[in-house]
Amino acid sequence: MDDDVDKQVPEQLKKTSGGIGTIKLVIIIFGALIFWTILSVVLFRFFVAPSLNPIDPLEKEKIEMAKKAEEEKKKSPDKENEEDMAMTPEKELHYAKTGRITTNPKGSDRFVVINLGIEFRSKNDLEGSTKESPLPEKMVGKIQGVVNGVLGSMTIEELQSRRDSLQSIFKVKLKPVIQSQKDVFLRNIDIIEYILQ
Repeated sequence: MDDDVDKQVPEQLKKTSGGIGTIKLVIIIFGALIFWTILSVVLFRFFVAPSLNPIDPLEKEKIEMAKKAEEEKKKSPDKENEEDMAMTPEKELHYAKTGRITTNPKGSDRFVVINLGIEFRSKNDLEGSTKESPLPEKMVGKIQGVVNGVLGSMTIEELQSRRDSLQSIFKVKLKPVIQSQKDVFLRNIDIIEYILQ
């Protein structure tokens, strides 16, 4: 028995490395690279990219106006189709001027004078219209009130910076007033005269 003990060869100890296997190390490095890449893209997108290309407030307003016009068109597609089917472009086309409208811009002693040309279509002559003005006096008063409200809500700086977009602003604001009459459709708004003093 003693001989058996002496003859026993100790089992070889399993070789274990004290660290991580090569495959596990590659997986950890690859995972870390993916994590940092995603984190970098997110940080760039939310913090760096907006400062590189800031949205101009005027551009933002134009985009909003275009969206509003698009929404209005979607709300009443039947009315637009009715207009196209019911009226020929030249026969019922009318053009009216608002006359000079004068108001003070917001927080200013200065004043702005504007004269708008309104192109619209209607099946019949409007009640209260004359040969000089195809728009009824009551509607002209409402139009002047809307124009005064728009110009009075803007500062001098806003009026100067938004000069190019005033036409589209007035078209959006005046469309419900003009089209409140039956079978009347606003086609275009022109700024005939614009004075800022």
